[in-house]
Amino acid sequence: MAGEQPEISPATPPGKNRGCLFWVVVLAVVVGGGGYLAYHYAKHRIVTAYTDTIPLDLGELALSPAELGDLDGRLAAFAHAVRNKTPVEPLVLTSEELTALVLRSPGFRRLGGRARFSIGDGEIRGDLSVPLERMGYPDRWFNGSVAVALKLENGVLVVTLRSASVKGEPVPAWIIQKLRDRNLAKDLYDKPEAAGFIARFESIEVGHGRITVVPRLRPWAYRTPLR
Repeated sequence: MAGEQPEISPATPPGKNRGCLFWVVVLAVVVGGGGYLAYHYAKHRIVTAYTDTIPLDLGELALSPAELGDLDGRLAAFAHAVRNKTPVEPLVLTSEELTALVLRSPGFRRLGGRARFSIGDGEIRGDLSVPLERMGYPDRWFNGSVAVALKLENGVLVVTLRSASVKGEPVPAWIIQKLRDRNLAKDLYDKPEAAGFIARFESIEVGHGRITVVPRLRPWAYRTPLR
């Protein structure tokens, strides 16, 4: 039987001290990619073939309460500085920290799902396990993986699908192609606050097991490109 997902305290609600950072970096990927695939398969009545009766065992979150507190503090300080146009050092997130932000975000908690993220060179991979009860399929789980590329192009956040699998099997190429042509983060630009927040980033670097969000305004010690 799959291991129980550890109980995780809710993240601080989005607000003036928090900003939209994990929405910018993560949730567009999860909801736009994994959510679309789950809906597509359910809609076409192949739930039995492409879902499971049990969730994935994605292990336990490795961060301690103290580390989670430090993560929340760094995120709040970064968002506050960016919003108020104050120089701040780049924000660095590890795979475990990225996973924690998703699991504790209100949007993902409402799904009741499980997730585990890893960061490779130029891409983020997410292993997802989402219950389909809200779609009318009790006791069925969408278990899959997605890999996406994330970058800033001329100041615009671009998130594109690279690959996906369901129950360990590759998703049909025509579905991948349909999503590959989309910017999964484009809906963020319908929200002026989110668009303005992103515009204050100079770059987002993905690689070496971490995401580095580089603000336009930062201390002199961080003015040279990070590698």
